[in-house]
Amino acid sequence: MIVVAPKDRVDHLRKICNLLGIANIQILGARVANKRLQMIQGLAEVRTCITFFADDDVFWRSTFLTYNLAPFEDPNVGAVGGRQVLERKQDPNMWDFLSAIYLERRIFEMSASAKIDGGLGCLSGRSFGIRTSIIQDQNFIDEFKNEKWLGVLPLIAADDDNFVTRYLVENGWKIAFQCAKGGELTTTLEDNHRFLAQCVRWRRTTWRSNFTSLFMQRIIWRDQPYSTYAIHLSSFNPPALVLDSLLGFLLYCAINTVPQQSRYPSASTLFPVFFLWLAFTKTIKFVAYFRQYPSDLKFIPVLYVFSYLHGFIYFYTLLTLHRVCSLSGLKEVHSSFADEHGRRTGAAVAYVTL
Repeated sequence: MIVVAPKDRVDHLRKICNLLGIANIQILGARVANKRLQMIQGLAEVRTCITFFADDDVFWRSTFLTYNLAPFEDPNVGAVGGRQVLERKQDPNMWDFLSAIYLERRIFEMSASAKIDGGLGCLSGRSFGIRTSIIQDQNFIDEFKNEKWLGVLPLIAADDDNFVTRYLVENGWKIAFQCAKGGELTTTLEDNHRFLAQCVRWRRTTWRSNFTSLFMQRIIWRDQPYSTYAIHLSSFNPPALVLDSLLGFLLYCAINTVPQQSRYPSASTLFPVFFLWLAFTKTIKFVAYFRQYPSDLKFIPVLYVFSYLHGFIYFYTLLTLHRVCSLSGLKEVHSSFADEHGRRTGAAVAYVTL
């Protein structure tokens, strides 16, 4: 195991390893806390054919490696991602709920797209496995370290997992998604208003990466038609607040084109059915989650409200794509080495295995 952490934390980590009696960990000190640079630094020490990356806020099941190594039996598979669920608290609040369903939505969508045409929106940087030969190639390292969006905006502090995903697709590698519970990991997300700052970061990186995939690389149009439609193009759809309002208005207009005495079913029937349909579309992906945690049904109104308020994030991030920064709460702090994904500790772990 190789741990790459900021230099001022190396001694502390070594003391922890000594106290726990752990000897098979190599700890490297990074000059700056930057995910991409730390990954490159650790890669130089890897001697195995498969590398697993893990951030410092993920927890693997005991069977994680067994399940996530299995897809590499296919020589065309270049990387493997898997299920991620929130580390559940005894008494979760609404922010915990929103974090949990964010991860549940990801499982639902990625399981479907990976099965249909092998496409993934993004190979999550929290933890994934990849063939070492891919990421030790000098072309990968050079592009990874020097990526610029539209050739102008440096992304050294952002979008690392999106770059890896696009690089694999561009170079003809398959990406597997391990749906089995045995390959699952748990993680933590913000449990307060700072979750909104994470949403801002996620949305910005989605805008940038999907634009690159659709209009610059363009390979997905041919190789992953379903994923292109369901994941990439859908990210450009109008937000729910706009789209649902428009649907409601069109339904109202359609009803009023029919004389009142000829309306069947009546408007008093159609609109409740319309609202029930909207509610169904916003909850269908989370049926399995609510079956597992029925006590969270009380948060369903939060889900509906957030789905509409997210439209403001949609427009805000579209207007601020040039910002690559870390957010503390809702205040932006500009830094050339701040991490776009909210990993404020700067510690990255590479777990290497055959």
